[in-house]
Amino acid sequence: MALIQTNPKRRRYGVAAIAGVLGGIVSAIVKFGWEVPLPPRTPERNATNPPQELLQQLGIPESVTHLSYTFNGNEGLPWVSFI
Repeated sequence: MALIQTNPKRRRYGVAAIAGVLGGIVSAIVKFGWEVPLPPRTPERNATNPPQELLQQLGIPESVTHLSYTFNGNEGLPWVSFI
C-alpha cells in the first residue's frame, strides 16, 4: 500500500496550525486539571452534580455516587464527576 499525499496546492497550513493550537489548549486544560483554570464549585453546585443525579436515577445508591477522594490537597473530589 503506497502512501498517498495531499496535493501541495490543497494544503492549508494555517488551518492545521489553528487546529494544533486549539488541540494543545484543550489537552493542556485536561492535563492541568479542569477545576484549576475555572472557578471552584460552590457548595450548592457540589452537592449533587448531573452525573451523580443520573446514576441515582438509575438506582445506584447515594453512598456510592457521592464517594470522593483527595488529590493534591483538594479534598472531596467526587470520582463520579471525572469518569
